[in-house]
Amino acid sequence: MFCRLPLLLAALAVCSSCSKPGLIYVEDDQSDMPRPIDLAGSTADLAGTMTMDMASARDLASGYSCRGEDAPGKTYKLVMNSLTLPKSGGATFAYDFDGDGRTENQLKNLISAISIAGLDLQTPLSDAVSSGQIINLISLTSDSVDTAACVGVSLNQGKGGAFPKFDGSDVFTPVSPTGSPLSGTLASAKLATAHSRVLTAVTESQFELQISLGMGLLKLPLRGVQVEGSVQSGGPVWRMTSGVLHGVVAKKDIDDKLLPAVADQITALIHSDPLSSNTRTIINLFESSTDPVSVTKCMTPSRCCRLSPATCVILPEEVGRSPIGGVLSPDVEVLDDMGKWKPVPGGKNYNAMSVGLGFSAITASY
Repeated sequence: MFCRLPLLLAALAVCSSCSKPGLIYVEDDQSDMPRPIDLAGSTADLAGTMTMDMASARDLASGYSCRGEDAPGKTYKLVMNSLTLPKSGGATFAYDFDGDGRTENQLKNLISAISIAGLDLQTPLSDAVSSGQIINLISLTSDSVDTAACVGVSLNQGKGGAFPKFDGSDVFTPVSPTGSPLSGTLASAKLATAHSRVLTAVTESQFELQISLGMGLLKLPLRGVQVEGSVQSGGPVWRMTSGVLHGVVAKKDIDDKLLPAVADQITALIHSDPLSSNTRTIINLFESSTDPVSVTKCMTPSRCCRLSPATCVILPEEVGRSPIGGVLSPDVEVLDDMGKWKPVPGGKNYNAMSVGLGFSAITASY
């Protein structure tokens, strides 16, 4: 894959001339958005032998927050057994984060730009999930798995053995003792948590999602998380299909977390084959002989990739000024000046990058 990375970076360079600085425009076609499967006719009671009548559910006014496991009913635990990246001509997973009637997914723009080089990013992501390198957990707490007005949802990362079976028998250990709580509803076995555009600084949930873009794992600290999907049961094992996970990455996290992570991966890539022509191409894309950041860095020869590729370092600032920095950029205004959740419909003070991707999940224990 390393030998193909220059093609990827060259493709990103093409996109750096887009009309809006820092953004890549991709046609926002919602016609290919995935539609949840209507399982109302085939959904069985997930408890196997217990059927709960919603009319007999505990009074929802008795203090339930309907967030996480603070909802009436039984908690059903699952693990995500697939993650699906957005793509042009396929599922875009675009979503209206700020309530202006337009859908966004900057992650799709990034993937679309990378795909110009013909690089397959879905395969390494799928491999990371199937090998157990990436474990994302999701649980539902509800009195019914068909229709319910109070459904608690929790997201978490997990730890476990390599190569999970994803047959309902896997056992994982949650990374966080509480997880990320969301509130939602079920209608004809279709789950939807509260929309990002109506969340507040109090009700917003955050979740650090791990994905792979073919250059190692990246952690996406998502804000304003929203989840959709369809619930399906077959005896003791049940699934979530047509799942979609939405969220945004704050500009501060792009600068403080994503850009450094990418810089580290590019540096490691250069060190792995310091004398190749491919490495020289990579260096030229990230390190400039005239940019002040690179010039200052190269005053120390051992840090300069043109002079010492085996020991050099690519800086986050250099990544931000490179073509890839144009697709790791904010495209929505959903935070206030204090960094708290506050969507502004149609706001132009972009302070977060929109993210949407698909998933499926299956019963697990933890």
